[in-house]
Parts: sequence; structure tokens; C-alpha cells
Amino acid sequence: MKKMKKIILIILCLLGFTSILFADDGKIDKLLQKVDNLYEQGKVDKAIDVCFEILELEADNQFAMYNLSSLYLEQGKYDSSSIWADNLYNISSDDNLIAQEVAQIFILQGSWLYNNKEYNKADVA
Repeated sequence: MKKMKKIILIILCLLGFTSILFADDGKIDKLLQKVDNLYEQGKVDKAIDVCFEILELEADNQFAMYNLSSLYLEQGKYDSSSIWADNLYNISSDDNLIAQEVAQIFILQGSWLYNNKEYNKADVA
């Protein structure tokens, strides 16, 4: 039992050490907050730019991908929105919560296409 506790302690220490080595000092969290603030100010293009900054720091950041898909959809850029929704789904298809969020994006895309009478772009898989 004591050996198990020591092993667990060592593993926890190593995990803590690696998180210190690879920590971004909250930079990504600050950038995500900046995306929200820019969106609330109506600065969608700048919010998109910040999402790309996040992806430069962390290429598989799901929040940045989700925001890109949503922001592009709001701009009526259906193709760009679909690309980021697909990317998000491909890296997180095993995560039910993310899958639900991606499904919501696809529903919004379908509504956008319907409202804009772009029926030919609706892709049924």
C-alpha cells in the first residue's frame, strides 16, 4: 500500500511538473475571453483573428474551433463554418458534449441555408 501511495505521489509530481513546463500562463484563457469581448462589441473579424492566434498556440483547441465555426456562420460564410465544425468533430468525435455542440452548429448551418434559400448547399450525408 505504501508503494502504491509513493507511485501515485511520483506520478502526480511528474504531471504537475509537466504542466508547469508547458503552461501558457493563462494566455489561451485570456485570448478566449478576448474573443468573447470582441464578439460582444460586434468586432467579429477581430474575434476570428484572435481564434487563429489561439490555434497557433494550441493547434487542437476546441474552443477556438467552435468559435470559428460559429463566427463564420454568423457572417454567412457557410463553407468556412463547415470546415471548422468538421475539424472540431474530427478531433473530438468521442466526446459526447463536443459532439452535441457540433450538432448544434450543423443545425444552425441548416437553418441559415434554409433562411437564405441556398438549398443546393445543404449536404445530406
